[in-house]
Amino acid sequence: MAFPTGNIPTVNLETGEPADAQADLLNLIQQFNALIDIRCDADGYPPLDSGIKIPLSYLHVIPIELGGTGVGSLAALLELLGIATAGEYSHAMTFRFAGILEAATAGNASRMQRKVYCAAALTIGEGQVNGGTEGMDPDATGDTVIYISDTDYAQAGTPSYIALTLAHGAAHARATGSLSIEAGGYLYVFVQQATGGHQGAEVQINAIY
Repeated sequence: MAFPTGNIPTVNLETGEPADAQADLLNLIQQFNALIDIRCDADGYPPLDSGIKIPLSYLHVIPIELGGTGVGSLAALLELLGIATAGEYSHAMTFRFAGILEAATAGNASRMQRKVYCAAALTIGEGQVNGGTEGMDPDATGDTVIYISDTDYAQAGTPSYIALTLAHGAAHARATGSLSIEAGGYLYVFVQQATGGHQGAEVQINAIY
């Protein structure tokens, strides 16, 4: 329903005929009723909560002091500041693992998995890993595999990931792919397989916002 427009004449209420004044009063009441009916409607007005404030769900942009960004998106903020245009902001992240690597489990996830909250949506197209070869397990014969994923080490559901594979004795690996994390989601980096016997690892990722 559209917002009421137009002024209510008052001349008839002051000096006009009663019948004309009655018509103007009816128009006023109808306009007022229309104003009541457009609460929460398009082209209307928002409600107030118990704190006499507009609920956040009715705001297009959430202020920073209320937990928002102050702009529609991180990309929009960066563009506003002249730092980058949307989809061009690159953020480098580094994750380190110490000691002889083990496949991540519930018992060692604090050491063999890293978890990062993503306030803004991001895309990862590649990653690289440097694995420690000094002090590595000499009896190991397999590969060390580290996942960059949108799901934790348990890989429940339908996970997406980029796998970094280090053969036994290899010190560096790189892999490409396409991994997207939604705003409000988590990025996980964890040791998926540890039969390469590597001593520590450093994973480097470039994320695009």
